[in-house]
Amino acid sequence: SAGWPCKDGLEIDLLAFSAFYRHAASLHAAGKAPLSMAPVIKIAGGELGQQASELLVDAAGPLGSSAADIMVGNTALNPAADLFEMRRVTVGSGTVEIQRNIIAKRVLNLPS
Repeated sequence: SAGWPCKDGLEIDLLAFSAFYRHAASLHAAGKAPLSMAPVIKIAGGELGQQASELLVDAAGPLGSSAADIMVGNTALNPAADLFEMRRVTVGSGTVEIQRNIIAKRVLNLPS
């Protein structure tokens, strides 16, 4: 339907992010993770999480904005709660602007 986030594009982005995250974890385990790794993961992961939660709300149709759980097979989902949780998580450990400032100052040595 028009206005929905692109499922195929989101799936590709999530697969790419998953590969990047696994690579970052291996670099971290080896003590070779660059300073930019954590802020980049925070920015990209937060944006993808928001897109996925928006897609879930849209896919649930009129039930997407309900405060009640909906059953999908044997799984209880609450798209609205997931959407709000992703917003909280995204802001909770620093806004995108703060993460970009961290990259600019610590990685690129740009002035304040």
